Amino acid sequence: MLTRVSVIVVVFNGVKTIDKAIQSVLKQTCKNVELVIIDGGSADGTVEILKKHKAENLKWISEPDEGIYDAMNKGIRIASGEWLYFLGADDELFDNKILENIFIEFSLEDVEFLYGNVKRGGNKKPYDGEFDYPKLLKKNISHQAIFYHKSIFEKNDNYNLRYKTHADWDLNLRCFEDKSINIKYIDKIVAWFSAGGASVNYDIPFLRKSLMPRKMDFLKADKKSLDNIKNYDEWWRFIRNAGFRNEQDFNDAGYKSNVPLVILSMVKWQNKLSEPLLRQGVFSKFCMLISYCLFQLTTKFEK
Repeated sequence: MLTRVSVIVVVFNGVKTIDKAIQSVLKQTCKNVELVIIDGGSADGTVEILKKHKAENLKWISEPDEGIYDAMNKGIRIASGEWLYFLGADDELFDNKILENIFIEFSLEDVEFLYGNVKRGGNKKPYDGEFDYPKLLKKNISHQAIFYHKSIFEKNDNYNLRYKTHADWDLNLRCFEDKSINIKYIDKIVAWFSAGGASVNYDIPFLRKSLMPRKMDFLKADKKSLDNIKNYDEWWRFIRNAGFRNEQDFNDAGYKSNVPLVILSMVKWQNKLSEPLLRQGVFSKFCMLISYCLFQLTTKFEK
């Protein structure tokens, strides 16, 4: 019988959390599932925990790798499932029936990209509902919420190793852009996820080479979107995090088209500020508000 779901866990020195992640998979009422663990050569006792588990549906390797996404690509090659799901070593599936409920309750004919929600502990709201392309340009879908049909990786290649912390975001963008991929959202909490991790760091190559050209093309098609202060603030933070400080930075990033004046205005403002000040949330927000108001006044005056 074909394995329905392969749960892939990537871990490096995760001795404190890996057993809970493993148990959350092995206790699933869905029997047609395999667990694939890719360990990066841990030396903290993680491997000893892996050796204790003798389940028939568990396979693992332990060897050095080139980072999270290299390990995830290994998992893709090893997994035998029809669907691939990536669970963090410090995350857990939401409950023991979640896989069975998803793959029995929902019609998945022709679906290749299936996603729901995830949740942190406490009373925090689930993250983050249904996405469309504009929303995906602003924030990523949590990888713990997504089931990829194996055909996804045949169409769109594996994770791009140029991007150290946001290669999953890059993959999701490619999937949403591929009109041949049938994407389905389900209003289910798939997993508990932990705060932090590598993805909280800014992946400058991803921001500049992958996300920026897409955001810029979308902005040019809807220039009035920056009349909305929420969108203006989102762009302000993006420019800050990607480190754009002058027009040449856009050229160096590979964007050859003319940069909209509103974006250049933000860049000029940020270039006047020191990096520590620009990273201070309240101060950065205050400067954003001033630049927004002045740009709006200037635009109206020019009209």
